[in-house]
Amino acid sequence: SVTVAGDASDNNPGFSGGGRGGTGPRFVIDVLVNCDPATLPNSGSLVERAAHHSNDGSCGLMPRLLPPGAAGGVAVVLTLPLNHLAAISAVRLKALKDLRSAAARSTGLAAAAEVLARYAGTAGGSDSNDGGQPPLLDPQQDMKLEDEEVSHIVSRLESLEGRLAAHPLWSSSQLLPGLIALQHKYSLAAAARQAKKEIKAAQGLVLADELKARLRVLRRLGYLDNAGLVTSKGRLAAELTTGHDELVLAELLLGGGFADLSPDQLVALCSCFIWGERSDTPLKLRESLQGPLSALRKAARLVGSVAADAKLGVSVDEFVEKFRPELMEACAGWARGQRFADVLALAPDVFEGSLVRAVRRLEELMRQIAGALRGIGDIDLAGKFEDACARVKRDIIFAASLYL
Repeated sequence: SVTVAGDASDNNPGFSGGGRGGTGPRFVIDVLVNCDPATLPNSGSLVERAAHHSNDGSCGLMPRLLPPGAAGGVAVVLTLPLNHLAAISAVRLKALKDLRSAAARSTGLAAAAEVLARYAGTAGGSDSNDGGQPPLLDPQQDMKLEDEEVSHIVSRLESLEGRLAAHPLWSSSQLLPGLIALQHKYSLAAAARQAKKEIKAAQGLVLADELKARLRVLRRLGYLDNAGLVTSKGRLAAELTTGHDELVLAELLLGGGFADLSPDQLVALCSCFIWGERSDTPLKLRESLQGPLSALRKAARLVGSVAADAKLGVSVDEFVEKFRPELMEACAGWARGQRFADVLALAPDVFEGSLVRAVRRLEELMRQIAGALRGIGDIDLAGKFEDACARVKRDIIFAASLYL
């Protein structure tokens, strides 16, 4: 059987229908062969797929192949790249339908050996032009391909084969080692091209103005020292990946923005980092949530101002508005133990599914914060976030299935 294996590229020279450096579909083919059992992998399976493809299109763990009638061999089915196939015979063995059993594979090999023996017995006869080998598949006569393009390709192929046969290397013992060395050279050349691309991309990244500007922001805010090394403040920010902006969250955490908050206030403030959609309904926040929101906007304005000064193209007002408070009341109510229907009423412009996803992301963010705080030794604040996580992670929002 033949299987399409994906697209060919320079990373896989020789493992494509178009030759080295070609593009398009790649193919692998299952072939019944006689193998030396000492060279087979110890898989214990009935059908051996021992030809593992590497990035250069070559095969690892390739067993040693024996003639079909050779004694001491084992009949196995190998999966090989199509370019390992030298030719296709016009002879077809129709009995080979199911090769999963060892007996069927042995029978198939015996039939192939018998065919080879018959053609070898006709070698030297007046009707033999193949030197005792089975005839090769002819695309025009056997497959009835009469297109002009096929005729042109066959003519070119015959011309090329004649030139190859006339070359002094064709019968030389150095041909196979030379081809192996050439294939290895092409593999190394492809690896070198890929390495040059990666080096060029890395150099472009290092020299980018944006990267330099971001490094200036990190230094001015204390996440990097003058030597470019990550500080403890930077390690905290590096652990936070779920929210809108890790720098603003780190500024709040290390600036005491969460220290005096109750669990529901803490949850409400964290919701601003996972929600970015505006609401058409006028926002009404309780007084107990307005103070934490003001602290968040102050920290966001600080980070936005530093980023703008570093020429990052940031609008300070737009950056501050990125942290939306629309879910603060709803998330605070959920942390206080309110029912889902009551919490949903606190966010009338938010769909049920959106609220569920937001609360799940909120719980993930608070777990990340707790782990990051423990990493820098702030056990007390980490405990507050863990307690808030326990209050949030409950009921229908975190149910494995709505039908349970």
